[in-house]
Amino acid sequence: MFLSLLALSLGFTSLQAEASHDPTATPVSFEQSISGPSIPVNGGTKRYSITVPKDGLFVIEAEYVPFQFFEVRLIDENHNVILMPVANEVNDKNPYVQWFHKNVKQGKYIIEFKNNSLSSLTFNWKASLNKHTFETEPNNTKNTANTVLMGQTINASIEDRMFTDFYKIEAVRDGQLKLNLSFHRDYYLILRLFDSSGRLVKEFNTYSYQTPDAGLFISENVGVEKGIYYAQVSYFYGWSIKNDFYQFKPELKPISFHENEPNHTRPEATPIGLNETWTGELSRMGDTEDFYSLDLTKTGILKILLKNQSPNNLHYQLLDADGLYLESETYEPLVLSAGGTLTLSSNLAPGRYYIRLVGNNYPTSQRYEMTAFHDSNPVFTDVALGSMGFSEIHRMKTTKIVTGYPDGTFRPNQLIKRSHAALMIERAGVDLTPVRSATTFSDVPTSHPEHSSIQKLYRAGIIDGIGNGTFSPNNYLTREQMAKILVNAFDLTPAKEFKPTKFTDVPASHWAHSYVHTLGSRQITLGYSKGVFMPKDQLTRAQLAMFLTRATGE
Repeated sequence: MFLSLLALSLGFTSLQAEASHDPTATPVSFEQSISGPSIPVNGGTKRYSITVPKDGLFVIEAEYVPFQFFEVRLIDENHNVILMPVANEVNDKNPYVQWFHKNVKQGKYIIEFKNNSLSSLTFNWKASLNKHTFETEPNNTKNTANTVLMGQTINASIEDRMFTDFYKIEAVRDGQLKLNLSFHRDYYLILRLFDSSGRLVKEFNTYSYQTPDAGLFISENVGVEKGIYYAQVSYFYGWSIKNDFYQFKPELKPISFHENEPNHTRPEATPIGLNETWTGELSRMGDTEDFYSLDLTKTGILKILLKNQSPNNLHYQLLDADGLYLESETYEPLVLSAGGTLTLSSNLAPGRYYIRLVGNNYPTSQRYEMTAFHDSNPVFTDVALGSMGFSEIHRMKTTKIVTGYPDGTFRPNQLIKRSHAALMIERAGVDLTPVRSATTFSDVPTSHPEHSSIQKLYRAGIIDGIGNGTFSPNNYLTREQMAKILVNAFDLTPAKEFKPTKFTDVPASHWAHSYVHTLGSRQITLGYSKGVFMPKDQLTRAQLAMFLTRATGE
């Protein structure tokens, strides 16, 4: 650290006598990998020229031999010298990469490297624009917290064991908040999440032995309700004395039924309903118990399906309204083995009940899945417990958005027709105030079962035909069509709190780009792996149920 600070302090002691823009400087472009410049010792320099097309954060990523320090500065068209501060003394995510950054205006610049070491310096580097985001100090309190967007990576460091960093996060919907923290294996950090009132939601101990990859990457999940939250990164009770570099990125997943923290005691129990598949996890640092409350209105057999998704045993109890254990007089929790599944059954009278899950205080998180169902309240015969869309389909049935078929089936994997989608959207309770006159679709006569729904949605500006005066009611709904319908139906706008979602197969020129972008920003869709949305893919009935549930939860 001393050598680094000394190198930086040596600096350019005289910034007044600057040469004009050097016509011999080597032209480069952004994201171009440059290799091999050899810079002489004791103040030797090397220059490059570059054009900045727009205002933004200019970053130099330079690979170098450790302890051979150098400086970077920019010279603009008016010969002003702009020092580029180092983002961190050593980038511990990759100890051979050092970042220099500065917000700059559009224009032409000279990039100058200066070698402050006692040996010749050869390195590889590249320039980027608006690719990285760095913390802004001071951010040591909630009032000075840096705002971080969902999906945005912040590069940061903690200067001293007495300092801490705060980040403001907005969840635009209920869901599962995923907090990602990258740091060096020798650092000892704690990650805490607070709600807007300052109440501690959950605390994660992130010192290295907790993670299989020796602390290079931490990912923790916590269920949250819509609102403002604050994440705090600090040392583990003052253990570290280093200038610790780390990367922080929050993400929000559209999981409809995830525990809401804190739920460590019976009074804080998360309320759940029948036929809803809930996910949650237990971890160290005060989160070794989760409570759920369930109200029954009919006598019958209550079944609770538990899936232990962790490599460690999980304990569980079923309690009555007074907190008494129902299954045994020992009052000891029963054991669900690692990776196991069981169904707990009890013949119960109407009333309130509690489900208690107990972890083993292991360093790693214990994730689980839980569904409560009642023999007096079946869903559909072909919608298996825990299957994709099970909870969403049940919710839509209880709200009468779907009724299923006369034979008691829902046919979740069947592709959904445009006419059936119109009926489901109408039943979802959207605003059907007319904004235009009715029209006539040649393939939707007044005798068509969904004629009324299609006309109502058309007049409300929610749906359109496909041209030539037709609606194609029997065609299957595609994902791009679904995006437009949901945005129009629920009057959705892009969420500013999210880093823009970019799907490679939905460019800005695509007719549905704005609709797909809106759903992505609001986490109603996450797309598929590798950053694709598959706009032409057709939707199944189960998939539409999941999208509708997420949209109505806004």
